[in-house]
Amino acid sequence: MVASAAWRYRVGVAGAPDRVAIGELRCRAFGRAREFHWIDDAALRWSAADDAGTVVALCDRDRLPLSTVRGTVFGELGTAEHFLEYSLAGMRIATPTLVMSRAATCPDHARQGLLALVRYACLQAVARTTIGSVITGVVKMRFW
Repeated sequence: MVASAAWRYRVGVAGAPDRVAIGELRCRAFGRAREFHWIDDAALRWSAADDAGTVVALCDRDRLPLSTVRGTVFGELGTAEHFLEYSLAGMRIATPTLVMSRAATCPDHARQGLLALVRYACLQAVARTTIGSVITGVVKMRFW
């Protein structure tokens, strides 16, 4: 018999008990970003968009989320464009389309590949569906 090491992380769907912790994780991660200055923490808290999509989180042994992404499936490109707030014209995108958004990793665990593990778990799940395209890694910026 081969002894297996105890698990260090677990990836799964976040739900009601995780709402506050996911919001706090997003605020910490976005607040420490070097690429931009985030000014609206309220927009990072759990919202109706999270309820409409699926939030996936990588948690430690204490169920503390360390990395997360929200996945939302859109059947029509127009709806996805409205959500993303930019045009997808000219891109070869098949529907239904999965948009991954609100990706965040705890700053204390940055650059360890945790978000890659979360996205990999999402892509594994997508491979068993009829989803035609995945949009991820999108940064939206507004200048006004």
